[in-house]
Amino acid sequence: MLAATPLPFSRSLVFGAGLQWLRPPAAIGYADSVKLSFGLGWGVGSRVALGLGLHTFIADDDEALDV
Repeated sequence: MLAATPLPFSRSLVFGAGLQWLRPPAAIGYADSVKLSFGLGWGVGSRVALGLGLHTFIADDDEALDV
């Protein structure tokens, strides 16, 4: 599930958030995990925009992903 919306005080700033449930096949042997994503975009002009994204994984059964 991903969603984005302009911020109320400025239409040139947009905030986005995402939640992805990752379920690899059981034959691979990896545990289920969740990916959280947050983003911020700024429309500098009519043809230029800057963006920043942050992603993190959450997995109770896999210490390598649960950072």
